Amino acid sequence: MARILTTKSADDATAPIRIITADDAQDVTEASTVNRELRQIAAAWYGEAVVIHHHPPTGSFVFIAFHDTTLGPAAGGTRIKAYPSPSEGLRDALRLSEAMTCKWAIADANWGGGKAVLNLSRSLTSAERLDLLHEYAQLLNALDGRFLTAGDLGTTTEDLIYLSRFTGHVTTGEHSHGESVDSGTYTALGLRAAIRASLAHAFGDAGIRGRSVLVQGLGQVGGRLARLLARDGARVLINDFDLGLLNQVQGELGCETVVTDAVYDTPCDVYAPCGTGGTINTETIARLSCRIICGGGNNQLASPEMAGRLHRAGILYAPDYVANAGGAIGLTMFGQGVPEGEIYRKIEAIETRLGHVFQRSFELSCCPVQVADEVVRATLAQARATRKLDLGRWEGFQG
Repeated sequence: MARILTTKSADDATAPIRIITADDAQDVTEASTVNRELRQIAAAWYGEAVVIHHHPPTGSFVFIAFHDTTLGPAAGGTRIKAYPSPSEGLRDALRLSEAMTCKWAIADANWGGGKAVLNLSRSLTSAERLDLLHEYAQLLNALDGRFLTAGDLGTTTEDLIYLSRFTGHVTTGEHSHGESVDSGTYTALGLRAAIRASLAHAFGDAGIRGRSVLVQGLGQVGGRLARLLARDGARVLINDFDLGLLNQVQGELGCETVVTDAVYDTPCDVYAPCGTGGTINTETIARLSCRIICGGGNNQLASPEMAGRLHRAGILYAPDYVANAGGAIGLTMFGQGVPEGEIYRKIEAIETRLGHVFQRSFELSCCPVQVADEVVRATLAQARATRKLDLGRWEGFQG
């Protein structure tokens, strides 16, 4: 059962963060005003802790999920998105934080799994957005280094720079001496390395030239991936709901466009989903005409069972948290001042790491996700066994 962390009123970011339980009474002076459904979702989760905070001026919620901090303080992006309901935003934060645990563990990094979601109730004005971000910065400060964040879906560079005015617990991708970087570039470089590993395993040749790759989603990651692949001589096919962006990239690269309804039926060597998650489900698997799936989206599988279905269908699936780890790896190393060459070597190592996963899955006749998950479990178990854990890492809070 996860701890639920919230401010005493759940509406005041300056109030001390305290621990509550799913069964706390609704006493307006002593207990959280977080509604029972959110408390029950969080308390039933098997992660470590969840911050739940309400922003009354906009009706938005802030969720910060801590899945596992065995390897170090939690680190993960901040997603800003309007969800159909607060409960869906909370569930997304929980899922994404678990993916971050896996991403850090398989990358052998000293970070724990965490993720933040700013669940918007509606479209915000510029002033409202800044007010929400300012309050979020106060929450990050109250967590006192337990969570380091960066950008994610819906978060702009301007958002991160604004946050950095009020908290040191955010990585903006900029150094004080003027050097800057975009995490999407790091993610795309890691994906290219993962595609090479996938091609080598599926076809016996890691060469990208001449291979057909369908990139779905042309945002920070997908657009950069399409450009890298085109430069490498691939036959790049692209898709995006934003027709303006689609036409812009098509005009720049001269690649083929694919209408959304035809994405899963289009023959290609590699399908690279780089947008929102859950695109791999029972219906789309039956339609897929690719040999490999290797993309930048998080939680690409609609459910864990889809990994087995892909394996039985003869489609090689690169576990998303292995393939798309370049952004998380690169941005945190950049923030620590690590030299550029060392960052790139760490990201390029995704090719070798994923190759080992594929080889082991072949030897065991199982899907790659099973092997990757076992690597994560073994890494966490070894860390727990070989060092004394900070069992008091939540002791600074009341409750």
